[in-house]
Amino acid sequence: MSTSQIEGEKLVDYCIESCENSLAIDLVVYDVRGISVMADFYLFCTGRTFVQTRAILNNLSRSLKKDHSLLPKSTEGTAESGWVLLDLRDVLVHIFNEDKREFYDIDELHIDTPIYYQAAVEEEPSE
Repeated sequence: MSTSQIEGEKLVDYCIESCENSLAIDLVVYDVRGISVMADFYLFCTGRTFVQTRAILNNLSRSLKKDHSLLPKSTEGTAESGWVLLDLRDVLVHIFNEDKREFYDIDELHIDTPIYYQAAVEEEPSE
């Protein structure tokens, strides 16, 4: 396995692509460079089910390991708990289920934080 260093914007872009490929919804990345000492980017996304939340986590973790020999510094929570945090050093990835994302309303905490990326909002089908 070849090791290629990935960090900063390249890492967050890679994470965005992986989460979108896993059909994550409500994906937003906040640019906290110069604001946070913990990371440069906070990525938030949502899985519609526990199975999808787990798939988002597993796909991201596996692809980072395979493509870049990168393992998370730490992982907190589980898909079953509704909130998983992956510490990738430059990027903190938060994967929620819909209930936990709504309950914690974590996006409200970052209302004044610059947005690096925000996925297009899906329209609810009309009846």
